[in-house]
Order: sequence, then structure tokens, then C-alpha cells
Amino acid sequence: MTRRVLLLGGILALLTIPTLVWASHQFTDVPDEHLFHDDISWLADAGVTFGCNPPDNDRFCPDDGVTRGEMAAFMRRLSEGRVVDARSVLGRGPGALAGGSAGTDILTTGGPGGETLTLASHRVRSPAAGALKTTGHISVDNTGPGILWLELDSGGCGSAPDVPAAAVTFWAPPTPPDGDNVATSWVSPVGRGAHTVYLCAFGDQTQDSLVISGGGLSATWVPGSGTLDTSVETVPIAELKAQLDELGGGVR
Repeated sequence: MTRRVLLLGGILALLTIPTLVWASHQFTDVPDEHLFHDDISWLADAGVTFGCNPPDNDRFCPDDGVTRGEMAAFMRRLSEGRVVDARSVLGRGPGALAGGSAGTDILTTGGPGGETLTLASHRVRSPAAGALKTTGHISVDNTGPGILWLELDSGGCGSAPDVPAAAVTFWAPPTPPDGDNVATSWVSPVGRGAHTVYLCAFGDQTQDSLVISGGGLSATWVPGSGTLDTSVETVPIAELKAQLDELGGGVR
């Protein structure tokens, strides 16, 4: 009789103990009902975290803070283990990201004739090696000759002595080629990272001022194929000014 009572009491005691189902991995402080159970399990299964109490490493310490050193270890394991593909965004590779573009509108602006003007600039991020398709256009109010061109990562119009030859357009009196509108475009090779494009203009010094009544600058990133060719044919700005001089009006 005594044995039956003891057995029954043991069963009742077990029934009154709250039941905790623990995570399948090694961490004893992360039960299945933990808010971040699945995330912590993923980190452990991927080899990103080993535990917080070496050498046993049977606890994760989910409520503790993370030091900069621990963060560095996590980041390195993520990278070396290729746990995620940093070359893709939401599972989409560079090819699927092509066509995204951004731009800047140009309101009324201008400056003295004979000076290089920065009409607009735009910063665009390239997710991988590829090319930027850049277009700039302006409306010119005065009829003197001038030059419109694009620059990439130059630090600003006129900062570099040379400019991309393929990104240059001249206009000459009595009017620009398309009425009062002037445009230029350029496909420039770029590497992964942030890049800045500039729309630049130069009006000859016979004009009191170069007046721009509007325009815009846009850049579209497209993926490249094979090895990126970063060679770009350039032309000295001084040579462009000499050509402008031949179109009419002196330059300095």
C-alpha cells in the first residue's frame, strides 16, 4: 500500500511540474517557446554562434549584450561560411537589379561666361561591377557657343584636367542643335560601390553669363559581363576650349 502511495505521489509531482520543450540545438537556455528560438537555432546551425560559456557552450545567453569583438566574430563567420550571398538583394542577383535609375532636376541656374559650371551632381550606388548609363540635358537661353559634358567620380566639374571624350557635346550659335536644348550621354564602366556623376558646362567668355533655364541629370546602373574594362578615352579640357574658340568667341 505504501509503495502504491509513493508511486502515485511521484506521478502527481511530475504532472505539476511545468513542462519546457528545449531547442533541438545545444543551448539549454533557449526553449522552443522563446521569442527568438528559430533565429538562434539558425545562427547555431549555420556555425555563426557557438555559445556564451566556453568550453561547455551549452548556453546562448539570449538576454546578454554583444561586444564589438563578438560582433566581429559573428560577421567573419557569416562571411567565411558564405551563410548569406552578399552579391544578391532579397535573392536577386546583379542581373535582376538592372534598370534602377535615379536623377536630379535642374532649375534655373547659370554663371559667368568663360568659367566651368557644375550644373548638377548625383550619387548612385552600383551593387556590382557594371556600367552607368548617364544622360544630361539643359535648356540654354543665350545663343553663344558652349560645351556640355559628363564626369564620373572627378570631385567636381573642372577638378580634373581631362574629361571623357564620349561624354562631350558642343553647341554653337545661332542656336544649339535642337533649338534651345542641349543633351549629352555616356555609358561609363564602374566597379561595385558608390559613384558620383556630374553634369558640367562651359560658355565662351564673350557672353556676360551662361543662362540655363532647366534640364536634368539621370543615371541608370546596368550589370557588366566578363572582366570590367575601366579604360576610358579622355580629352584635355584645354583642347575642348580651343575647339570652342573655333566655333565662335574667344575663351580663356
